[in-house]
Amino acid sequence: MNDDTGMVSALEIVAALDRAWQSIRARHPEVPPVVLLLGPSPSRAGARFPTHGCYLGTGWTLREAQLKSEAAMEEYHHLVAQLDASERLQEQLAASVEASHHAMAGLYGELASSLPEVFVATEMIAAGANEMFKVLLHEAVHAIAQARGIKDTSRQGRYHNARFRALAQEAGLEPEPRDPVIGFSPTTLSATAAQEYETALGELSAALAGQAGPQDWAAAAAARGPVCECGSWVPMTRRRIEPVAGTVMCRMCGGGP
Repeated sequence: MNDDTGMVSALEIVAALDRAWQSIRARHPEVPPVVLLLGPSPSRAGARFPTHGCYLGTGWTLREAQLKSEAAMEEYHHLVAQLDASERLQEQLAASVEASHHAMAGLYGELASSLPEVFVATEMIAAGANEMFKVLLHEAVHAIAQARGIKDTSRQGRYHNARFRALAQEAGLEPEPRDPVIGFSPTTLSATAAQEYETALGELSAALAGQAGPQDWAAAAAARGPVCECGSWVPMTRRRIEPVAGTVMCRMCGGGP
């Protein structure tokens, strides 16, 4: 972004989101550190249930661990290059492999672990601090479910079941009545949670002050495209769209619960 003011504003929002996430972690130790991403919602225009946020349990490998692994491999190759083929080659090779194995044993564990990702849609900027924080807390509930080995969703993550409802209530969200398509996903922030997170909400509100959500050009361009009730865009040619009457159903959910 060439506009320095716009860049600073975006950084302030992400920083406020990160502080808000840390405040959630302070109350719920099972919630892990994450990589926070802010961007346009992937939902098509007119979607009944637009995507406001998303939690991905894995995906961001620690760069520090990668660098350590590369350094260990370089050391290993250096040791192998120094082997004297005329003197006890097998013993030297075994010693070299053992030394490198000990050096890298802990690194494999680091490389196997990765930071989860939390995505927040920029459309939530216009919705305000409470709604944006509610998205964070919603994704934190998914993180808690993953940490406890609880299956809280089904149907490709769209339907939020009763186990999600229980965890959401524990985290400070008040689920609304069950929706037949997305279950207990719609929630409100409880009065108790609003008090507990008053500082985080205040900082997020300050970061959002004067900001407006960006135009979703991709969604606007596809506004006339067919959309399933679950929010998924159903690709069709113009020739096929015209005779279609009623609700278009995608193959993922069948257009129903």
